[in-house]
Amino acid sequence: MPADGSMSPALLQQLTVAILDGSADEGQRIITTVRSYLDTWEVFLQDRQQLRDHLLTAHHAGSSCLEADAASLNRQHWEAHGSDLTSFVDAHPVQV
Repeated sequence: MPADGSMSPALLQQLTVAILDGSADEGQRIITTVRSYLDTWEVFLQDRQQLRDHLLTAHHAGSSCLEADAASLNRQHWEAHGSDLTSFVDAHPVQV
């Protein structure tokens, strides 16, 4: 990620190509899936309490999550899924 916090142009290029490579319906499904995936992360970023509760109950996190900030909690959450996208999406299905 660039130092200014913006998204990588290469990542945006890859997403754009994925959207445009197929039919309009396929492109719409990609947009819907990405939006749902990002909405999941946004909820956890915005609601520290919900994420903390989720980590404690679903992932049996220790007391370290009680004082952690939202960014640290999200990293812990990702690591609780083994830093694996399939595990994360299986546990937090995207709406297609």
